[in-house]
Amino acid sequence: MRLLVFALACCPPAAQDAVALMPMPLFETVWSWHSTIAADRSRTPVASPERYTVQLMRDGTVRVRADCNRGSGAYRSSDVDLRFERIAMTKRGCPAGSRDREFLGALGRVESYRFEGIDLLAVAGETTLRFRPLAP
Repeated sequence: MRLLVFALACCPPAAQDAVALMPMPLFETVWSWHSTIAADRSRTPVASPERYTVQLMRDGTVRVRADCNRGSGAYRSSDVDLRFERIAMTKRGCPAGSRDREFLGALGRVESYRFEGIDLLAVAGETTLRFRPLAP
């Protein structure tokens, strides 16, 4: 702990900013869906990002929350490729305004990913899902 405090105190502000912008680990992090970016670059924000999450486990399984439903399944990834497959979800009826079907449909189309700062961008055809790490 002392070493961390020392490093933060001694590092110039630019170095501290660079550390803050490093991507979170792809695996084990709970990623919350913050927005969808359309092909025309327009953004649709998500009102309750904590209700739409994915967590990629190192063993090739994924945990998913889609509003009032939860599930798990499998995924495949390599350097930039990411594909979700066989996600089994509970079938509860979510309240009006839920975006659970939109979210699950987009996950089924994800083909690749990249990082932008600490954000995870999952490319699903002509749209991109922007995820941010969910605070513990």
